[in-house]
Order: sequence, then structure tokens, then C-alpha cells
Amino acid sequence: MQNLPQKELLGYHSNMKIIKFKTLPSTNKWALENINNLEDKTIIIAETQTSGHGRFQRTWESANPENLYLTFVLKPEKTDNIANLTQYLSLTLAKILKNDYKIDAAIKWPNDVRINKAKIAGILCESTIKKGKTALALGIGVNLNMTEAELAKISQKACSLNLLTGKNIDKTEFTRKLCDEFFKNYDEFLKNGFPSIKTAYEKQAEFLNKTILLSNGSEKEEVNALMLTERGTLIISDKNGEKKEILSGDIEL
Repeated sequence: MQNLPQKELLGYHSNMKIIKFKTLPSTNKWALENINNLEDKTIIIAETQTSGHGRFQRTWESANPENLYLTFVLKPEKTDNIANLTQYLSLTLAKILKNDYKIDAAIKWPNDVRINKAKIAGILCESTIKKGKTALALGIGVNLNMTEAELAKISQKACSLNLLTGKNIDKTEFTRKLCDEFFKNYDEFLKNGFPSIKTAYEKQAEFLNKTILLSNGSEKEEVNALMLTERGTLIISDKNGEKKEILSGDIEL
């Protein structure tokens, strides 16, 4: 890890390190490229990103340095439940919005965090295997301080925390809250998996018991979202009443 541009290490508590950059193409991309030299639970933050992206390679607008662009570098020994980490992170964010900013957020399966059907955050987990061990780059972008004009340029309906609360958001304070809350129950989650958050996640879920559009590639199908399994997957019923388990995909409400 030599010649890293504009970096500074900050320890929020003893088991947490942060590497900050002025700009990166993507915090996830940098994390994966440097994963061998990064410790477990290292946090990568960029003030801006030039190629920020989310699921399905959708662009994530990352030019505003007052927003948060962050990646958790994770190297868990127990990997049984890592597929649900994006759901765990989405619930973590929803908790912070409610408890610290008095904002009620909803989760659109599997991990979109929305307020009044407008997206406030994007979450993406990417993985690599080195010498038989799994390493993860769990990325999140959160709209903290944006103008209405900036939001209008985004292709999907979006919102920003400053406009919802009526005040500027201290990014350092928000980052600390997010990191502390994430790691507070992280080890327990790795041990117990989705069942440990299922009830809380369901309370935030805006898609259950509703008719949704399920996208599978270029095709869209109108289905009913029935329930979540103990693995965090979605049970739906199609127009013929046939039930199916959905492991991944995109939904519209």
C-alpha cells in the first residue's frame, strides 16, 4: 500500500480503520484491486467517484463530495451468511435514519432504501476469492446533501437526507453512526444469518403482500410478493397462482 493519493487513516474505535481518498473511480473497485493488502473491517471512503455504480452496473451519481461513498472491506472466517449482508446493511441504514434523524425509511427487496418511494441509498456487494478465502467489498452510497436540481438529473426517483430533515447533514457524524451501527451486530449476524434480522427487516419491507413487477433480464412479470424465507429470499406467486422462490433480481412497486 504505497503512494496512495490523498489518504488518511482514522480510527473510530480499536477494530476499525478508515482510508480516505479525494477521488476514486469506485471505492468497491479500489478495495477489490487492493484486497490482499487490506485488513478485515477496513473502510474505504472517497469524496467523489468517477465511475460509481450499483446493481446491474447502474450508474450511481458520485460527483457531490457532501454525499457518502463508502466500502466495507470484509474478510469473514464464517461465510455461510454473507449473501445477506446487503440486507443487513440496508436495515442498519434504516435504523439510523429512524433513530437519529427521525426519518421513516422502507426497504425494497433486496436492499434498496427508499423514503416515499424515492431512493436515498444504493448498496452493492462484490466478492473475490484469494488463496481459498473469501473477501468482500460491501459498498454503499448515501445521498446526504443534495439540491433539488441535482436530484432532478438522476434517472430514477431519488431523495436526499438534508432536504428531508431541513438541515445540512454532517457527513463525518453520519459516517461514524453508520460504521458503529454496522459493526455493533456484525459478528452476531455472521453467526446467525438472516433469521436474526428477519422480523425487523419485514417491518421495513414495503413490498410484502403487494403486487410487484419482477424483472428478469429484459422481461417483466407481474407477481404477488408473499413472504420472505429464513434465507432472505422472496416467495412470489405468478398469475397462475404458482409459487416460486426468487433468489435474486429486480422488483418494481
